[in-house]
Parts: sequence; structure tokens; C-alpha cells
Amino acid sequence: MKQSKLVLATGISMLACIASAAPTYAAPAASTAVQGIILRSDKDGNSELYSIDPATHASVRLTNNLAEDMDGSWSPDGGFVVFSSNRGDGRHFQLYTLNYATKAVTQLTTVPNANFVTPVWSPDGSTIAFVSQYDSDATSGISTMHSDGTGIKEVTRSKTFQLQYPAWSPDGSNLLTIGFGGGSAPDVYRLTLTTGKLQLLAHNGFPAVYSPDGTQIAFSRRDTNFVQQVVLMKADGTQQQQMTHDPQVSRWVADWSPDGKQLLLNELVGNPANDNVQDIGVRTLSLESSVETNIATNATLPGFTYFSSEGSWR
Repeated sequence: MKQSKLVLATGISMLACIASAAPTYAAPAASTAVQGIILRSDKDGNSELYSIDPATHASVRLTNNLAEDMDGSWSPDGGFVVFSSNRGDGRHFQLYTLNYATKAVTQLTTVPNANFVTPVWSPDGSTIAFVSQYDSDATSGISTMHSDGTGIKEVTRSKTFQLQYPAWSPDGSNLLTIGFGGGSAPDVYRLTLTTGKLQLLAHNGFPAVYSPDGTQIAFSRRDTNFVQQVVLMKADGTQQQQMTHDPQVSRWVADWSPDGKQLLLNELVGNPANDNVQDIGVRTLSLESSVETNIATNATLPGFTYFSSEGSWR
């Protein structure tokens, strides 16, 4: 079975050559919200984005390109999706938006020798945060830009580890991010946007996302058997509580449901440490009952050979 892969690149210097025809995002007066989860799969031959109804499992293909499209994230009103793709030169990943109604795609960034990945929209829709990596540097940083692709600004970059997986706080004042490097397990940090300062919240965890009310953080932690388990903690990093204990199923947190009652999880059945991978899928976990519900597997969506929920649920 083909597994999804995280695309990591390297880089430095900020040469911002931005596409001039990018549309400015503005939330409509009446919400056009689409209830769904963004998935990435190679069902149609290469990495494409799909939206899926969590209740009916009905799927809609969002992108259609021979390149690799990934990292989809809803705009706050559900009218647009921001994503990364190497459809430019086939090697470097830039950022694009997709109009959900028309499926029209607009390129936001055209920065030479750079990889921009895992974009996420701010709660007010004005800003997009993303991972910035450059060919001339082995580290990665967290950058932001206006939702029309202008005003690229690097918020922070570590000299000792890679920064990945930005996730907004509900009030838009900070981001969660994951620090990889130095041969140690990844750690969860809070990044304050006004200062660029990183605050360590939890060891051995990735990815991490805020609850809709901002009081909790959910993340995944590798146990002693190399299986990823779901952990909840308070927003300040205290009162960490493990929520799952299955020794054969790894779970990576992708997002919270809009009502805060469920978590969206990428799951892997088996133990990758022993090269024993039996299945890959996407599930929801009820925080009230601990019941898990399949959203996407080879059984529910025939023809899909791998899944990666892109961390966006509306």
C-alpha cells in the first residue's frame, strides 16, 4: 500500500516575487460555508485534494493537475481553499488558492528556489501562515503573508531545528508549531506573532492544534512502542492527558470539529517500526464518548490508495 509522504525541502533568503493577479480574500456578508473535510489522495493517479462529507462520505475532487497538490486548508467562510503545489517547475512548492464554487485556481507566490508548504488561514481570513524553506539553507521557518499573496514576512527561523505544522490560535495572536531536529523527538511550541518568540509547551508531540475556544490543545505523542497516541492539554501546556491507548493504531491529530466535540485523525493500523503497516485511513474521535468513526478508508472510498486529512474541517 502506498503511503502519504511529508514533503520537506530546504532553503533561506526572502526573494518575494508575488503573482500580481491574486484575488483578495474577503468574508462574504452571508456565509457560504461548506461542511466538509479536506483529504489528499492519489485515487486518480497522483496527489490531489478532495473534500468529503463526514456524514455521507460523499467526496468532491477539488484539484486536477499532473503535479503534486497537497496541504489544503479552508478559508474561514468555506469559500476558498489554500494549498501548496509543485505545478510550477515540478520541484518547488508554491502556494495557490482554489475557489470552491468554480474550482478556479490562482497562484499566490512565485518565489525562486523556495518551498512554501502547509499553509493555514487565520481566523479572520486576512492572513495565511506557512512553512518557508529555501534551497540555500537546511532549516525551515514560519512565515506569514496577506491572503492575496502580498506582504511575505518571515516570523521566525531556528538555527538548530526545523519548524513545521503551523496552527492558528482562535484569536489570531499566535501559532502552534512543531520543532524537529537534533536527533530528539519533535516538540510543541507556541509562536507569538508580534515578537517571533517560541515557547516550549510539550515534549515529544506532533502535530498540534487548538480547540475552537482556545482553551485546549490536542497533539499526538509517540509511546514506547513507537505508536502515536492522542494527548490533550491545557493551552499553557499543563494537565496533559492521554486519550488513546491502542498499541496497534497510530493516530496523528489533524483538526478539531467546528463544535469542539470531535478530533479529526490520520490513522495507521500496524507498527511502522516493524514495517507492519496494514491500513491507512482518516477517522473522527468523539471526545465525549471516545467512539471513533471511519471517514475514509479503502472500504468506504474504493480506489483511494492513501489518505491524509489536510488539517482542515468546516
